Amino acid sequence: MYETTGKPNIFNYATKELSQDAVICWLIEWAYHDEPGRERLRECGQKFIEALFAKHGKKIRQVSEKPKPWLQDNNIDVLSSIGEYVLLIEDKTGTKDHSDQLNRYYKKVLEGKTEAEKVGKENILPIYLKTGNQSLFDRMRIENSTPYKVFNRCDFWKVVEPYQDAHPILDDFRDHLKSLEDDTQSYENWGQDGKGKVSYRSCEGFFRKLEEHLVVFDRDNPLVGFDDDCVNKYNPINCWTDDWIKPRPHHPPWGWNYVPNQSGGFAGFWWYYKTVKSCGHDVELYLQLEINRDKPDHSKLCFRVKVKEDTKGLMREIRKNCYDRILEAGKVGAQGDLVCGPNRMGTGYTMTVALWDNKDGQKPWLV
Repeated sequence: MYETTGKPNIFNYATKELSQDAVICWLIEWAYHDEPGRERLRECGQKFIEALFAKHGKKIRQVSEKPKPWLQDNNIDVLSSIGEYVLLIEDKTGTKDHSDQLNRYYKKVLEGKTEAEKVGKENILPIYLKTGNQSLFDRMRIENSTPYKVFNRCDFWKVVEPYQDAHPILDDFRDHLKSLEDDTQSYENWGQDGKGKVSYRSCEGFFRKLEEHLVVFDRDNPLVGFDDDCVNKYNPINCWTDDWIKPRPHHPPWGWNYVPNQSGGFAGFWWYYKTVKSCGHDVELYLQLEINRDKPDHSKLCFRVKVKEDTKGLMREIRKNCYDRILEAGKVGAQGDLVCGPNRMGTGYTMTVALWDNKDGQKPWLV
């Protein structure tokens, strides 16, 4: 729930995806509806459809029949025939796609198993519309491994922003999108003293900014900063495969999400996976930034290790070996050590074995 400041906004309460589905269908219908005094709302609907078509490099032509959007046809969020094209929209707020749903829905439309008239694949325009925050990796994954194009909050904002006062519902939705973006960008106001609470959405904003510094695209080395094995498996430019989503022994190059635990959870960003040898076994070493939203000054930069189940008998030895090697690498003489041990060593298959030493009071993201 957002803080309700200013005038009441229905979207402070209508936060579910079905409410957003309704706005999408409402705008599509208004694009072809004439009513005196609502010309700007009609124009906004037209601009919305044009923006969706443009994601696929298409221009909308003159349509003789008004489109009829369908909600939840075969579990598809929004489906609409517009002329010779079919708009297939998977609508998300804060959740992610799952269980290969994008390809399943596309296949249903392609095979004519929906209310929409069957058309060729070149006339199906799949859109992944998301007003919540999304990592750069997720966007690349969707656009490189499915026929969908991403239409995000900023894309939607560009459509509705010029149409203030066109309709009270549109005004509320416009203000809703702005509040989401303002909250996301609020990380810029985090104080050096770390006092006060931070929202999870502001953590997402910071993580999106962090991605810009970690991910450098280059023709010869598409993912600078990641090991070769990781790049070969997850190269976002030319190495995507249809079955990428199946379980694999290696992780994507980076990711972020909310991580629940008994202490209340944290916003986590993990990256820089490396496969190293420890006690004769392959283990994965990676970095994880943990931001405590209630106590941002307690945030941690962790060195994490993930081991396989077949190393269970050597867990203690592997943990100690990785800890010793990281601490040795972090020694800098008279200046003090860069890393230290955690207050308590974990016992699971994934554990923190060392921390960036924060004794000078600096935040790990400012170092």
